[in-house]
Amino acid sequence: IPIGYNSSKYFFFPGCQLGASDPRLVVESYKFLKELFHDTALMLSCCGAPADWAGNEPVHQKVIDKIKADWIKLGKPVAIFACPMCKQMFQKYLPEIKGKFIYKFIEEKGIIPENSKKITVSVFDPCASRYETELQNTIRSLTEKAGFIIEALPMEKNMAECCSYGGQVSVAHPPYVEYIVQKHVSKSNLPFITYCSNCRDIFAKSGKKTWHILDLVLGLENENHFQATVS
Repeated sequence: IPIGYNSSKYFFFPGCQLGASDPRLVVESYKFLKELFHDTALMLSCCGAPADWAGNEPVHQKVIDKIKADWIKLGKPVAIFACPMCKQMFQKYLPEIKGKFIYKFIEEKGIIPENSKKITVSVFDPCASRYETELQNTIRSLTEKAGFIIEALPMEKNMAECCSYGGQVSVAHPPYVEYIVQKHVSKSNLPFITYCSNCRDIFAKSGKKTWHILDLVLGLENENHFQATVS
């Protein structure tokens, strides 16, 4: 909780990979939210998805219990997510915590810097966004407001496919991950815009020019960022 406040109306839950991909994405997003709602808290934690995928119930329950306890200490605020998978995990295991996406706040405030190059891109929807129609539309709206032209991918929106990260397949069978990634990037020669840091990092590692939508709306895009690697 920010200094001077005893509770919060909202708390930002960026997820574990957003900051691992680029700490600026968390720092600048939180700055934006604090300007809107001065009492916004910040919760840095994993949502529990990796333990859930692994079937490790004791570890997963420990993560969920810690999030819930911290949420109660904050005054039971509304969560603000950047990651669709985090929201999905909360809906399943912490339904008492209501949540929104940061992207709608960004769209409403109109802070998007416009790109003058009019680049054509494709939006890669993360698999966890498959039933988040409003979120999908918001991302496309932000992309167009930033000056980009969108060309649809064969599989998108309610037919969104996993980038290869889900279920920790890279640990179980790395060659299959390589196959999945190449299948995705070969569907379009255009750069990708996504709103999942795992998707962004996996595609960037393969050499695919990929932005996270927050790179664009926060003015953080640069060529070096395309070369991020996944540990």
